[in-house]
Amino acid sequence: QMRALTGAKFPDKPADPLMVHPDIRRMLLTQKAIAEGGRLLALYSYVQHDISTHSTDAAERERGEALVSFLTPIVKGLLTELGNECTYHAVQIFGGHGYIAETGIEQFERDDRVRSAARAGEPRVGRSDPRDLRACAGQSGRDRRSIR
Repeated sequence: QMRALTGAKFPDKPADPLMVHPDIRRMLLTQKAIAEGGRLLALYSYVQHDISTHSTDAAERERGEALVSFLTPIVKGLLTELGNECTYHAVQIFGGHGYIAETGIEQFERDDRVRSAARAGEPRVGRSDPRDLRACAGQSGRDRRSIR
């Protein structure tokens, strides 16, 4: 660690915390945003799965099943890619490969590489057909209300 560029934020300590450095702050907040957004997306997908299996309304169950089948590959692919990005930021924050042995980040990086290699053989999710989106929302081609 070192001092902030704008001067010592904590002059009584040997170094300033990492959060006072702008680029490190950006990487940490990016990781936080990715984690919170990923949790929200996974939770929304799970709620739709719960609706599709436990709802008493048949139309609601059908809509939930359509959303789950649409969202599952997106959630899996997106969270895998964003997990790789978070690991990359963590390696940068901890100072590269020379300093990550004691923090456990190197194991996360190895796991991410294995996961990426395993997903390389799977078909990619391409652009979605807008008709699929309307079908998930239970909408016709002319009715373009937002998906809720």
